[in-house]
Amino acid sequence: MNRVIPIPMPTAHAFLIVGERTVLVDSGNPGNEKLILGALEKHNIKPQDLSLILLTHGHWDHLGSAKAIQDVTKTPIALHQADLALARAGQDKLKAYGFVSSLLEPYFSSKRFTPLEPDILLNGTETLETYGVNAKLIETPGHTKGSVSVLLENGEAVIGDVLRGDFVFENRPNWHFFYDDPSIVRSSIKKLLDLKLTTLFVGHGKPFSFQSLQHRFTKQVEA
Repeated sequence: MNRVIPIPMPTAHAFLIVGERTVLVDSGNPGNEKLILGALEKHNIKPQDLSLILLTHGHWDHLGSAKAIQDVTKTPIALHQADLALARAGQDKLKAYGFVSSLLEPYFSSKRFTPLEPDILLNGTETLETYGVNAKLIETPGHTKGSVSVLLENGEAVIGDVLRGDFVFENRPNWHFFYDDPSIVRSSIKKLLDLKLTTLFVGHGKPFSFQSLQHRFTKQVEA
């Protein structure tokens, strides 16, 4: 049975999808590679068993340690082609969504990172069977143009920054602080609501149940 193992990180979490081999989803900030390599060791996953570094989108807090991990594991890095310009830019330009977000935006937009050149450009419809896990990708843009989510056969999903979890209350989804296009992210949330999911893992905050997503967002995205 394939499963998601969260790797708690200071800013944005990373995840291991474990099957016959292991796919790393996201890589945290620059300098977080030791935490991720430590998680591999903790779960008895050898570096050579890592088959892919999959980035849900091209922001610094998700791609930051990808190259450092690749240097150790020799694993290819994959990113949606629509976020290639973000990865090459070396600096994020974020659009705030709400008052609190406007206060946070100068801090996060000032962050710089070493530009990244992915090995694999995705179109967002791939399966991950080639990489040893029973999972598929779907396009869930809105936070960025090239945001993708990873869906497992058991109903678990890693959705990056489509939404965020709550930092205090269990099982409570929230709008993210930043969206490239809020109207498009509504369509991405609708897409997730049409699926038979169980648990949704997010880059920021705690995971939440599909029922919680239905309860809080069905009416909001249809309004």
